[in-house]
Amino acid sequence: MSVTFSIEAIYTGKCRITAFGDDVCEAARQAVGRTFTDRREAYAIVREHDGAMDDCWPRDCASGLLIEGIYDVDAEGVNFANGNARVVLEFLGIDSPDLLGSMGGGDFLAACQVAMATGTPVVHARPATETVGDRGARFVDFGIDEAGIVGRVSMLADLATEAVRLGRDVTWG
Repeated sequence: MSVTFSIEAIYTGKCRITAFGDDVCEAARQAVGRTFTDRREAYAIVREHDGAMDDCWPRDCASGLLIEGIYDVDAEGVNFANGNARVVLEFLGIDSPDLLGSMGGGDFLAACQVAMATGTPVVHARPATETVGDRGARFVDFGIDEAGIVGRVSMLADLATEAVRLGRDVTWG
């Protein structure tokens, strides 16, 4: 599992058609990238394509088309493993036991700056571990060291700086 930290995004009311891969038929190629203000128009094109997939070449086109909403912020966010997210949030002084939350961009940036100026990342570091299950399956947790914590907080500070510029929250979950 993982936790993604991102900038609060607002749906624009528009959507676009995308595909799983690049190896698609000509009809799909013409549909991909088109933008719509009415989702029903996009659904109609996808249904028409999906209904005719037996005629598609290459056969990989069977992966089909997708409709995705368009948001005003096109930031992908920063993704951490759950354990690392928990460690970083603790280092920032943010109580988030369920790893879900949001905070004003300015407050989140301040938490990053205060933690970097006064915190001790080594206290929050956790070692790598390996566990062998009952049936021999190996589970490896690579842990996180002081440099890993500092690097992740730096990424989050960059994200929060952009959130402040946009007047948005930082969200995670």
